[in-house]
Amino acid sequence: MRVYTVILLICVVCCVLRGGEGPAGGSSSSGIDAAHFAGLCSNMETDHFRLIHDLRSEQAEAIGQVLEFAYGQFGAYFSRYGFELKHPELPLEWMCFRREGSFADYALATERMDLSWLSGYYSSRTNRVAVVGPRRVGRWRGGPEGGAEFASAGGEVVDVGLVKIVHEAGHQLAFNTGLQKRGVMYPMWATEGVALVFEDCASDYLPTVRYSEARKKRLLELYREGLLIRLDDFVTMVRVPSGIPEADIYAQAWGFFLFLCENRTADLRDYFDYLYSLKSGARTAYHLRREFFESFGEIGELEREWSFFLELSAVSKPFLAGAPNRN
Repeated sequence: MRVYTVILLICVVCCVLRGGEGPAGGSSSSGIDAAHFAGLCSNMETDHFRLIHDLRSEQAEAIGQVLEFAYGQFGAYFSRYGFELKHPELPLEWMCFRREGSFADYALATERMDLSWLSGYYSSRTNRVAVVGPRRVGRWRGGPEGGAEFASAGGEVVDVGLVKIVHEAGHQLAFNTGLQKRGVMYPMWATEGVALVFEDCASDYLPTVRYSEARKKRLLELYREGLLIRLDDFVTMVRVPSGIPEADIYAQAWGFFLFLCENRTADLRDYFDYLYSLKSGARTAYHLRREFFESFGEIGELEREWSFFLELSAVSKPFLAGAPNRN
């Protein structure tokens, strides 16, 4: 399975080293983009997105439909937790490629990085998502009144293409609706946590075997085996440490973000509001830890609540909040 995600190296390093916040909406193509993708002449606009692609028209239309579904769900999902979001001022841009080689060429030209091991990413530097078009996209269908009711192409197998689109849309929307600020360094649990829990917004349109179920299973395995990263270290991580499987980090980020949403809602909003007020630039682990403590308080108490949440989640279905919400 090919990996897809926001590139923390792009999200953090490129923001820090190559520029500041930028506009609230999409970004216009630079000269190098125009030269490199002279053959990418197909454009499609939806209400909130612009797709630049070399896909078949029905593929582009299906992706656009999923993106509009994600746009509506993002606001509804995070508004439940009291986040006040704004509307992007400009259409949000997606670069959608039929071939993996074209995707890799684009990433090398715009990010100066070999990202051929990915099939999609959001770059906060360009404010664009780039993806290899899902092969099964033609089987997605729109629901009544423009709603999103997507057919799974694989029975009980999760449609990876659909999850990929929703995940990357989550990253882009977070940085364009006031939840996160381009140019500011975020720890991995915050950036990936947003997109990982947002994937669940499509759960009603995916088959029963979901990524979140696999993440819950792995998270509880790590907890029982004593392999979870201590929160004191986890809350300052900005990239996957060497020697630790990426799936394990993602499982902990997903569970921890969901735990904070359900049990420390006001603290989570305070934390994101504070980081949004910061100027662009790198910060040390000391600053990241101090910022976390200022919003969430003493780490030992939070670690106990986190453990209690995991203990109760081991016997609950679905993955539910354990401790009473303190906010």
